[in-house]
Amino acid sequence: FEVFGYDVLIDAYLKIWLIEVNASPALARDNQLDRAVKEAMVFDSVNLVDPVPFDREALVRVLEQDMQGRRRGAKSMDLGESFAEIMQRHRPRQIGEPPRCCGNYE
Repeated sequence: FEVFGYDVLIDAYLKIWLIEVNASPALARDNQLDRAVKEAMVFDSVNLVDPVPFDREALVRVLEQDMQGRRRGAKSMDLGESFAEIMQRHRPRQIGEPPRCCGNYE
């Protein structure tokens, strides 16, 4: 997921000119307009991505077990069984499955 910043200029004839596209747009909120636009964009972006909660401690525990096994020469663990524990039974959105909420990205 990427967010791009577009700098545009609107001339006296209301013609829109693209000045540049930024791959890492500044998210500073220096004024009221910045706050209104950027906070809504970040909120909508997080809702669009819809990150799934997971158990960080379970993830660390499983990865540490896997690393210890590899140090002893064992193959990498099958994480299928541990995945449900890590993901706390939440199901990530499948590839191609549309997001539940698009916010102002619609």
